[in-house]
Parts: sequence; C-alpha cells; structure tokens
Amino acid sequence: MDSHANAMISRRAGFTLIELMITIAIIAILAAVAAPSMRDLVKNARMTSLVNDFMTDLSVARGEAVKRGVRATMCTSNTGTGCTATEWRFGWIIFAETVTANGAVDTDEPILKVSPMINGANENPPTRITSTANPLNGTINYIDFRPSGVTSPGGAGAIDIYMCDSRRTDAAGVSASEAANKGRHIVLTGTGRAAAVRCTCSSEILCAP
Repeated sequence: MDSHANAMISRRAGFTLIELMITIAIIAILAAVAAPSMRDLVKNARMTSLVNDFMTDLSVARGEAVKRGVRATMCTSNTGTGCTATEWRFGWIIFAETVTANGAVDTDEPILKVSPMINGANENPPTRITSTANPLNGTINYIDFRPSGVTSPGGAGAIDIYMCDSRRTDAAGVSASEAANKGRHIVLTGTGRAAAVRCTCSSEILCAP
C-alpha cells in the first residue's frame, strides 16, 4: 500500500473541525430541549413525595392518638424539639400530648416523629405548604387529633392544605398549561380522614381545582 493510500485512511479515521462543531451544536440543541422536561420530572417527583409524606404523617398522628388514648399533634417545627411559628416547608414534628392538651410540647411529652425541611424549601421561588381552617380563619401551624380520631369536637369543619412549587400561574415565564394540575390540595375532614387531589396553583399559597 503506497503512502497516498495511507494518508487517505488516516484522514477517514477522525472528524473534521466542521463535523465536530456540527455534532456539538446538535448535542446542545437536544440538551436545551430535554432540560425543561427533566426539571419537570424532578419537580413532579418532589411533589409526589411531599404529598405522600405529609399524608402518611397525618395518618401516623391520628393512629397514635387512637392508640394512646390522648391527643396527638402535628405542628410546624424548624428545630425538631418543639412547635415553632414557622412555615410547614421548614419541617414539622408529631408528639403526644400526655401532660397538657395545649398544642405545645411540654416536659415529658414524647416526640413521636421529626420531619425535616422539605426539598425546594429554600429555592427561589420556594415550594410551600399552606394550611387553613375551613370555614376560613387564617393559616394554622398545627393539626391535632383526639383519641376518637377526629380533628375537632364533633367532627365538624375541615382543614385545607395546599402544596405549590414554582409552577404557578402568577410566576414569570410559566404558562397556564405548564402550571395546570402541578399542585396538590389535601382536604382533612373533621372526622380525621384525608384525601389529596391535583390542583393548579395561582400563587405560592393557593391551589384551585
């Protein structure tokens, strides 16, 4: 084989600069297209995990109240040692009110479970959990269960819990279709039963069907 043939083989074995640039451009385009989908998948997974964890903890608190025969409370806590006047996104605890049923952790009252700050709590904008009593009387930072399993005397009333992340209709650059059904609405009835449905967040703290 002569030297000219060897040179031809050598040239065919690699990429030219133009071919390399075209390849990089194609990869960049594909990455740009795939990135929003990947972010959406991550946020969907986070939201699913969040609502599952919260509903599990509601069930744990209710079950402990029935089992122990005392009031059990789930309250906001960013310390893990007592109830704090913070948002749900920064964490919560479940404790048994064995000493005084006052919505606060007293000496010798056991803390049954500690849930840390949620994923996305410190993002901008953050993922938030908001709870309100129904009829509406402002936000609440604790939910208690009585030994019968109800959340209020006689099982009256309900608690609405909204979970919203950055995908909401009032956020810059988010379309109505991108925000649709990305939030969650948990309804906790006075009987202590909880159910979750998808909803569309119009702000960080409100989600509608």
